[in-house]
Amino acid sequence: MDKKKSLDLIKLEVLGCISEKDGETLQAFKNEGEDFPWKELGDYQNVISMLPLTIEMKYPASDLKDKTAMKLYGIRDQIKAKIDARKAEEMPTEPIEEVSQTTEEIEIHEVASDNIPTEHIEIEENVFAEVEEGFSLNTEAALGKEEPARFSGKHKEKSNSESLFKQSEEVETREPVKAVIDKEAIEKILNTSAVIRTQSPLLKHINDSPETWSKMWERQVNLGCIPYYMFVARNTGADHYFSIPLVEAWKLFRDAYQSVSGICRTVRGPSMSCLPGKMQILGVNEIKGEEVFTLRFIQGRGSDWVAKSFFAKYDDKAKWYTDLKPAFGEDQFFFQEELDKILEPGEIEVVQE
Repeated sequence: MDKKKSLDLIKLEVLGCISEKDGETLQAFKNEGEDFPWKELGDYQNVISMLPLTIEMKYPASDLKDKTAMKLYGIRDQIKAKIDARKAEEMPTEPIEEVSQTTEEIEIHEVASDNIPTEHIEIEENVFAEVEEGFSLNTEAALGKEEPARFSGKHKEKSNSESLFKQSEEVETREPVKAVIDKEAIEKILNTSAVIRTQSPLLKHINDSPETWSKMWERQVNLGCIPYYMFVARNTGADHYFSIPLVEAWKLFRDAYQSVSGICRTVRGPSMSCLPGKMQILGVNEIKGEEVFTLRFIQGRGSDWVAKSFFAKYDDKAKWYTDLKPAFGEDQFFFQEELDKILEPGEIEVVQE
């Protein structure tokens, strides 16, 4: 066995850059048995395993990706322009009669467009400006209910309102400009190996429907984010306007949760970030003939409270945990005595009347 060659092959193997042919040669050396330098192989493997701890990682500038993409786009456009120019050179010359006919048609369209009233032209310019910026079109406000829409584009002319409605549908289904910006921002954050978890409060008049939440979770997952929490509105400030009863919050969460796939079901809720910790409403149950809320701690002032279930009397008007009473005739919740010992002097839960 050529020991020097075997050591060179070992170095290539542990670095992960050995060729298939050299790999077969090294395997033949290993099969020869005791003469193979097994100790050196182990030493080199240990050294390579320590490299990540000793080498300082260098990351490219954050804008390098964008610059590279723009350069590639430029190269693509140059190639496309050359191909188009070559095709134009290879195309046969069109007969003079056809060219004349095309010229006559252009002249007819130009004459027809001269008859369009000035206000129509101004409206058309505004409509196209809105289309380019991605806004939805209000046809009745712009042209009137009975007035036909007229588009005088560069290549064709349409004089019926159907074209405008089709254009409006295309604009409304287009991804909003802000959504595109948010998507790019999220991608840049995720490219740093960060993890984005999302959470939001449940607010009446704003997002109090299962469809809103299910669509939001699906959108977040598609962007690479992880749905995390649905919060109940705190019992402070304008909660009389924004808060909803706990039982309605639970039903809304359940309906939204049931309508999404498993990859969206990383979310937990509805939960209350309150003085004892984070409480989650698990549902409404009937136990021993009594209707009760089932709750648990996601986080707690006491470490042994976490993941521990407890029960409260059912109350369809309760909007915060302080509105709840212990079930089954208990004087207080299991955590109350220990909580009183943990709390600092003057640290109390705000109770809205």
